Amino acid sequence: MPERFPLFHVKDGLRNGGPHEGWTMTDVGAGDIAYEPYFCGLNPFNHQFLMENDDAAQEVGGSFADAERSYDYMASLQVRHP
Repeated sequence: MPERFPLFHVKDGLRNGGPHEGWTMTDVGAGDIAYEPYFCGLNPFNHQFLMENDDAAQEVGGSFADAERSYDYMASLQVRHP
């Protein structure tokens, strides 16, 4: 039902230890969450993605580089076909 959910709050992370130990935030697309099944082929004019990384300042290049890498990954999903 993609028409019902035009706005997505997107985060990604890497598992720390076991399945209940926690997560380390990372660029969207660089973590353990598989976004392809959910976002591939969505119309970019009907859907918006809000990327968030609580630890972006600690990433290589800081917050702006994290945002650029995450945007590039999410934009690549919008042009792929499911």
